[in-house]
Amino acid sequence: MNSSKWIYNPALGAILLLLSVGLDRTLPAQAGGHQQPVTANTFDSPDSNPATATFITFDVPGAATIVPYSINDGGTVTGDYTGGSTLAVHGFLRGPGGALITFDAPGAGTGLLQGTRPESINSGGTVTGSYVDANNVFHGFLRGLGGAFTSFDVPGAGTGFFQGTAPASINSGGTVTGDYVDANGVYHGFLRGPGGDFITFDVPGGDTFPHSINSSGTVTGYYGDANSVDHGFLRGAGGAFVSFDVPGSAFHGLFPESINDGGTVTGYYTVANNVYSQGFLRGPGGALITFDAPGAGTGPAQGTLSESINSGGTVTGYYLDANNAYHGFLRGLGGAFTSIDVPGAGTGSFQGTVPESINSSGTVTGYYRDTNNMDHGFLRIP
Repeated sequence: MNSSKWIYNPALGAILLLLSVGLDRTLPAQAGGHQQPVTANTFDSPDSNPATATFITFDVPGAATIVPYSINDGGTVTGDYTGGSTLAVHGFLRGPGGALITFDAPGAGTGLLQGTRPESINSGGTVTGSYVDANNVFHGFLRGLGGAFTSFDVPGAGTGFFQGTAPASINSGGTVTGDYVDANGVYHGFLRGPGGDFITFDVPGGDTFPHSINSSGTVTGYYGDANSVDHGFLRGAGGAFVSFDVPGSAFHGLFPESINDGGTVTGYYTVANNVYSQGFLRGPGGALITFDAPGAGTGPAQGTLSESINSGGTVTGYYLDANNAYHGFLRGLGGAFTSIDVPGAGTGSFQGTVPESINSSGTVTGYYRDTNNMDHGFLRIP
């Protein structure tokens, strides 16, 4: 499973993700869907007036850290927090009016690195994610809008230490994708339909890590080859695979993070012969654009990490500057950038602003680390 998210923090996250390992093998462009390439000059700015954007910061009462991961088009945010009487991770929802609900999946453990980790919320308010039980086994869950839980395990998922099922994304129709680890420690992809039926899959070549699914059922993510190098993939709704690499992504590899309903993928890759990151966009026809956020550093574990793309093609993510401070960004479809620094964010090493998700109206959520190295949630409303 994508266990790096279970141990992520702003000081280690980029390094841990970059320690995942890329080579160059590309299959033909995916058939079907929109075939327009990613184009430049569609519009000039991700915001009509960035100076008028509104920031809302929030915390779960009593929490030591909070990490929002996903926002839906209605403005509801989900993520996790730590704190309280246990060492475990807990889930939360923040409604568009600011109301907070905290929750734990039934069966979640209460020890260190155990607990409940929401990953994605769809337009109907259904949340998916994983929980780790008292035996350190991963299980998938769904939490409905009314609070009802469904726990699930992919057939073939292992039941050993940190094996099991780890959902990553849910689409508007209720189909979930993610990965599972079998009893031999091998990672596989899965789909769970809204009725509970499972499809398991492996990208030809190695361990498979799906990250995002759009409304048509196309999945993107990455897979590791025999040389421990990661490559991007698309899996169409009918099961056809496309493998892709950004030219020059030969050091650790390529990490797709998000796909929108038009079929455009964003993510990041590590640059050959170095350890910094650059962002990329892959259009539905296979055209590739790479980019650096202005101000991004080029030292170890620095650079640009693209995290989420909305229906209009605006991308959000973050970059580490030459001083190892985090800054958020928006990139418009035409290539213009807006930097995001939450008021109150620290400017020291591994402090700053880390966007995670953007919805169709351009509202961004994520977290920021202050000068006391405490993490807080935020919304940026255009």
